[in-house]
Amino acid sequence: KLVFVGVKNGKTALYLRRIEDPVAQPIRGGDAGTSGVNVSPTFSPDGEWVIYEVDQVLKKIPTAGGTPQVLADTGGSASWGERGTLAYTRSRALWLGTPEGRDARVIALPDTTRGVFGYAWPEVLPGAEYALLTLNRAPAGTLVLDSLRLGVVSLRTGAVVDLGVYGTNAHYVSTGHVVFGRAGGLVFVAPFSLRTRAIVGPASLLLENIWQGSGGATGFAVSGNGTLVYHEGRLLTGRELVAVDRSGAVRRLPGEPLDFVSPRLSPDGRRIAGDVRSPSGRIGVSLIDLSTGARERLTPD
Repeated sequence: KLVFVGVKNGKTALYLRRIEDPVAQPIRGGDAGTSGVNVSPTFSPDGEWVIYEVDQVLKKIPTAGGTPQVLADTGGSASWGERGTLAYTRSRALWLGTPEGRDARVIALPDTTRGVFGYAWPEVLPGAEYALLTLNRAPAGTLVLDSLRLGVVSLRTGAVVDLGVYGTNAHYVSTGHVVFGRAGGLVFVAPFSLRTRAIVGPASLLLENIWQGSGGATGFAVSGNGTLVYHEGRLLTGRELVAVDRSGAVRRLPGEPLDFVSPRLSPDGRRIAGDVRSPSGRIGVSLIDLSTGARERLTPD
């Protein structure tokens, strides 16, 4: 089975498709919010439930449809493992709870003294004693895909080990491998030992041109038996700045298309300051002169 977020007639919802069936069906009750972003649906171990996020609220719903149940008022990028283990992130920390929404507690806080500023994308490993994890080594508020590294966390003690490999959004495969994303819309695979919880060989390129979000989400999923699905596409690399007057008229502003993030107009209306994201995911601040389109880099990107 495959679960994903789809839009039909302007409504965003969870959809379920059985591999042998070419037509996906909406999950009854599976509203995915207004934007459909950061939903991150994934299955329970038995495949009968879907856990997902709507407006930063973590929920679960039967694959047959029904009334969603809230698991956490705030949480995301969840993984439902064996023995009723539910791992998810909240405020850059790793939390542990249950599929019934009980006994939630922090299991690992970012250790800034060791250069780790946040955790994301846990995946509970077989046995439910450890989980794969993405370590963000960029300071809070900074989005740099090249700073993301793979790690393993003990779900008993909260101890985190850096695996020494750049990557994000890792998934374990029963063949003894981990599949993970890297900046630039790339997906790699590397041999992984469950016994030693370590990557035991070089990583190999598996896929290119895969959709990737600014926070490290990478558009692929892999089942325990190795079946892989993916979403083609790259980070946006070209947005044009436009001005819209009160009548709704749109005027293109001078300058090259760039991946702008949160542009702001100067008080005198002559320049725009904004973050510009490079194809690698690194963000730098630039000033754009609105009369000429000239770009002045204030920080490297």
